[in-house]
Amino acid sequence: MKLDIIYSYYNQFNLLATYLNHWNNNISEETRKNINFIIVDDNSTYKASDIIKENNINCNLQCFYIKEDKGFNLSGARNLGVEKSKTENILIVDFDLVIYEDLIKEILNWELSEDICYRFKQTTVKGFDFKRNRYKFKVLNSTMYLKKSLYIKAGGTDEDFAGNYGYEDVYLRTYLKQVLNVKFKLINKNKLYQLPEGKSKQVDRNNGPLKNKKILDKKIKTLSRPTDNIRFKYQLEYEKFIS
Repeated sequence: MKLDIIYSYYNQFNLLATYLNHWNNNISEETRKNINFIIVDDNSTYKASDIIKENNINCNLQCFYIKEDKGFNLSGARNLGVEKSKTENILIVDFDLVIYEDLIKEILNWELSEDICYRFKQTTVKGFDFKRNRYKFKVLNSTMYLKKSLYIKAGGTDEDFAGNYGYEDVYLRTYLKQVLNVKFKLINKNKLYQLPEGKSKQVDRNNGPLKNKKILDKKIKTLSRPTDNIRFKYQLEYEKFIS
């Protein structure tokens, strides 16, 4: 395997079933052998592993379950996914973003080093700008393709932000850029596609970020390396490798 694709999941069971079918049938076997999907379930009621076990899996796939309800724990989920990754090349993706074969093939050809991190543009599938005859694009804040060693060197995603929505990605990018002098490369050609129905509906996106913004404002003054970033119990609930 040459690439680990890390998804964090929370109760998006319908979309997960769609993804499993997509990964099995729309990505060639040759490409599937080079990638490993890692799903980290953030204490869902509708567990990802239950959906996975109901399907015929024809890809490399691991599913971990966070056994503690810490609120919105995207930080910890990503850190766990990276820790369990099998390769040095990791793609961190939000669950509402679709991975497709052409993009995977392109990513597998990109060169990585400890001073480079790739970022992506996205298009929302329903977000077509009819006046300009094009999709509406924006830069993804959270999705990154980088070396596992670089992520660990940066201390990962600071779990001090866990419990509320927002700003954990801002701090990680700031630390990478200002402390480790990482260069960010923006990908324009092959884009990630966002499904509006894939966003977690249990997240307070209006008032929730206020607490994390205060944490960010405090941390940004010192830019200290995060530590102790898996502060919860978890278990491996599914694992299959086809190569």
